[in-house]
Amino acid sequence: MKNRILEQICSVALKRSFKLDAKQKRSLQNMRECKTTRYGGRVVQCTKCGTIATVYNYCNQRGCPICYKANQKRWEDKVLTSVLNVNHFHLVISIPQVFTGVWLRNKKDFMNAFFECVKRAINNISKYYGITPGCIAVFQTHGKGMSYKPHMHCVLSDGGLTGNGDWMPLGTISYTRITDVIKEYLVKELQRKHIQDIPEQKDINDREWNVYATYYQGNVQKIIGYLAHAAKGVVINLYQELVENEEKGTFSYNERHAGKETRIELDKELFVSRYMNHIPVPHTVTVRNYGLYSNQYSDKLEKLQKIFPLEIEMEEAECVDHCPICHAAMEIIMTLERMKKFLHMKYCVR
Repeated sequence: MKNRILEQICSVALKRSFKLDAKQKRSLQNMRECKTTRYGGRVVQCTKCGTIATVYNYCNQRGCPICYKANQKRWEDKVLTSVLNVNHFHLVISIPQVFTGVWLRNKKDFMNAFFECVKRAINNISKYYGITPGCIAVFQTHGKGMSYKPHMHCVLSDGGLTGNGDWMPLGTISYTRITDVIKEYLVKELQRKHIQDIPEQKDINDREWNVYATYYQGNVQKIIGYLAHAAKGVVINLYQELVENEEKGTFSYNERHAGKETRIELDKELFVSRYMNHIPVPHTVTVRNYGLYSNQYSDKLEKLQKIFPLEIEMEEAECVDHCPICHAAMEIIMTLERMKKFLHMKYCVR
């Protein structure tokens, strides 16, 4: 399945002057082969008009502009079955820009250190208020204009379990308390992982340690839907128009922030470099659950879900294909196996 945006990215990335590491090459190749024979598929037939069609599987590569929507919806539905129908805080934890270089050089270790700080901050909240809330944290790396901006999205339940097993609402929390924990432990965690070139205190702008909060009252589906964009979204939307200016050697596209649309124009190589760097490192966990939303509390969470039930309508399973002629359901009549690795090696990015 060809995607124009992806092909424009590839046209720049495949130039000899442009450097990609082995993991980025593999990611790019996976995306180029999304919905092709490499990943197998199925032959389906319409139960009404008899039309036969071939459907190929997704690559499920992080950052893929072709299949991210399906993964996003699947993740959202899964999370909605494991959260409580209570009010939630949406916290965006921002750190000083000086740490960006540390992240670029040590992506996996930096992310793990940041998560450890967030875990400490949530534990601090629990201890201070005497309850165990539920938290889902998502690590994200891009800001406006695809800029590098490592930060954390957190969904925190407004309330939690007391030591007696009762539910107690929070009402409000101290965002300063969260900021102070992140500020105190981030450098310590980076040092513990033996990361080099950690910024010195004199170079860290203390005003850039921030927690931006939004309160969602009785609308957990809305906040989880928003979080799905951060957890499983892509930097460039499949439906955005990416305009190539051959004369200037740039790509331009529109971004929407706070209801306002802004036109972004970037040098082609800078655009591709940022796009590839925002794809998470393979085998890293960019979403983590704490407190009531962790596996440790699964039994107690199940009991609370009966007290705070969430009635949601799941969309039809994605494995059901629909006829392109009459839109009726199609049934699988043959399964296509994935291509063996050696059969497609000649197409790999070099």
